Amino acid sequence: MKKRIKKGFTLIELIVVMAIFSILMVAVMALTGPVQRMFKNTALSEKTYSYANNIQLFLQGKLEYAEDLYVCTSDKIDFDGVNGVDDGDLVKLAEEFRNKHFKNTVGTNDGTNTHYIKGNIHILRLCNNDVVGSDGKVKFKRGEITHRVYDFTSNNVIDPSKTYEEKSELNPAFFNAQDSSYNFNYALGSSNLKIAKMPDAGDLDEETKAKVKENVVYRALDRDMADKTTEISATNLSLSIVLDQKTGGSIDIPAVGTQKACRVFASPVAVQIANLPLTNIAIRCKHNPSPWGLKRPKLEDGAVTLQGDGDVGSAYSETYASADFSFTNDIYFVYAYTDELY
Repeated sequence: MKKRIKKGFTLIELIVVMAIFSILMVAVMALTGPVQRMFKNTALSEKTYSYANNIQLFLQGKLEYAEDLYVCTSDKIDFDGVNGVDDGDLVKLAEEFRNKHFKNTVGTNDGTNTHYIKGNIHILRLCNNDVVGSDGKVKFKRGEITHRVYDFTSNNVIDPSKTYEEKSELNPAFFNAQDSSYNFNYALGSSNLKIAKMPDAGDLDEETKAKVKENVVYRALDRDMADKTTEISATNLSLSIVLDQKTGGSIDIPAVGTQKACRVFASPVAVQIANLPLTNIAIRCKHNPSPWGLKRPKLEDGAVTLQGDGDVGSAYSETYASADFSFTNDIYFVYAYTDELY
């Protein structure tokens, strides 16, 4: 019986096949790489949109039915000029709010007997910086929203010696979960993301230069790039919420040509504009951008009269808010609800 010998690949044929296979693998990787990045960026965008949208809904729920509102930034309410905005500054702010809107105001339970009304003044803080406690430890992380409540009686000064607890309002998972890889940035006013011009390396200090990533697109908010003001009012109150990567996501850069000094964000980055309708204030004041507060009965010198024009402050005030579009300052909202008065 004749034995058959099966012929296999020659060495040259094997080398050719392996070379072709390698070329195909490189081509496949070149195609799948961008697709994988696209899916990754899409997933990141969906998550950041969800986070920002939750914050928008939270703020709308808190402020929509406020009876009176102060909008403030931290650079304007450090009244004593010591250690930034502290408990004493916020008590002073709450007391001014009480004095402007509720001083000596009265109500009645039975239509006959009057009494000085009681209620609550709320202060929300949007943290653009870590909040460090007296022990030197971080008390609230950048991006958190905190809440304080100051109870008052209309004829008494708010007690500065009392402790008013500050609590975080957002889900801790936003900041402590394993995949919480984002920074939250807040700025008054609405703005859109645009591709930013990056300065030459020689125009940056060493610390900033080390943060710049190669082959990464950087974006900034157009209002920040052009040094425009916030342009907020009682009928146009809005907030820009930017979520960027926690590590190396944002850099403050100097001016480049006509582009002003601004904060740039590395991709992926998302912005959500939170429009904050002040329903009670707008309806009551017929959509006046600078409305006066609600006039209430007051008791002074044994007589009950209606508060006059000089007795009540604005229903909406941004006296203590910087006009600059900025991510540097913490943002404060001071407000009260009529349904909490008794």
